[in-house]
Amino acid sequence: MFQCSEKINFITNGIHLYEITNTINTWISKIEASSGLLNISILHTSASLIIQENADPTVLEDLKKFFLNSVPFNNEYKHSTEGKDDMPAHIKASLT
Repeated sequence: MFQCSEKINFITNGIHLYEITNTINTWISKIEASSGLLNISILHTSASLIIQENADPTVLEDLKKFFLNSVPFNNEYKHSTEGKDDMPAHIKASLT
């Protein structure tokens, strides 16, 4: 079985949902894969990967609103080493 791996870095700016489909599709085309198993992992403890349809951009807007309402930024968390968004990011990552 043919195996290929690649490290892809994404520059992020703040708390958002980032679309990575085109980057992944470009890599798949580059290695000329037509079938197989794709394993995507993330190396940050307070970030996560989610799979959603992207036909309507309001899906991402509503997801962001849901997460902000469900896991608010406040000073009630004990863990805040990297700022007020640190613990909320860990909670969101555990949910997704």
